[in-house]
Amino acid sequence: MASYLETFLGYNFKQPGLLIEALTHSSAVTGASKASAAPKVTRRWNERLEFLGDSVLSVSISTRLFARAEQFKEGELSKIRAALVNESFLAGIARKIKLSEVIQLGRGELKAGLENQDSILADALEAVLGAVYLDGGFDAARSAVDRLFQEELEGRLDHLVVRDFKTELQEIVQGLHKELPEYHVTDEIGPPHARSFTVVVKILGIEFGRGSGSTKKNASQVAARAALLKIQKVNEANL
Repeated sequence: MASYLETFLGYNFKQPGLLIEALTHSSAVTGASKASAAPKVTRRWNERLEFLGDSVLSVSISTRLFARAEQFKEGELSKIRAALVNESFLAGIARKIKLSEVIQLGRGELKAGLENQDSILADALEAVLGAVYLDGGFDAARSAVDRLFQEELEGRLDHLVVRDFKTELQEIVQGLHKELPEYHVTDEIGPPHARSFTVVVKILGIEFGRGSGSTKKNASQVAARAALLKIQKVNEANL
């Protein structure tokens, strides 16, 4: 397991136990202790390393983005970093290095196929980076981040400067009416693993937009975008 991941990371662990801890999900420890009548053996799982790795990843990505030739603005840097370290993106990186094949899970979680769940993969990747940091220091961890994110960090990044329609709408509404837009979930359909939400945004009690998405957050962004387009049309009509 160690040599397999060390190749992807470009780093050899002096304390292999840290890597094992990083790859151990809580279910592999708590589930085993509940199911067994044998004396409890103290084992650690990866939540603490994940906490550490999250910070290491953020600083490493921030450093690389700051050095880019494009000289992105602060707001743009924040959006790009957020896009590179969000759960689904990290899970994609984890799949590239086949992390699911070495994560240690409880029997129930394995049976349910949770080794491929985005949250578990993203958490494990952050924990691995935290383990590299503890074992070899920040330079080693930053080098591992550079290696894992090489394709993303060396390519174009302007497409990751995603507009935040909710923030834009909030600023406009606050400026005009000293009020905040109100978002309401009006519909929720589909099975738990493929949910679809419909959200309506109201301004001063009047519906200005609605949108659907796989999460309430995504649906709210679509609704806000629809509201912004409506406001734009109203402004153009009054010119």
